[in-house]
Amino acid sequence: THVLLVVDDEPAARRTLVRLLRKADPDQQVHAAGSVREAEEARRAAIRQQVVRRRGRTYVINKQNSRLKARQG
Repeated sequence: THVLLVVDDEPAARRTLVRLLRKADPDQQVHAAGSVREAEEARRAAIRQQVVRRRGRTYVINKQNSRLKARQG
C-alpha cells in the first residue's frame, strides 16, 4: 500500500516524518511532499523504479524518466 503525505513544512521535517512512518511499518511505501502535485509525481516515480545491482553497486533507475536515479555503494 502507498501513503501520500502532503506536509507544508521544511524538507528536514518531512524526512523525519517519513523515517518514523517507515520504521513503524517497513512494508508500507511512504512519500512526503510539499504539494499534492509533488506527492503524485513521487507516487508515480516509485511505481516505475527498478533496483539493479551492477559491479557491486546498487542503483535505482527509472527507464521512463532517466533524470530519476540514485546510487549506493
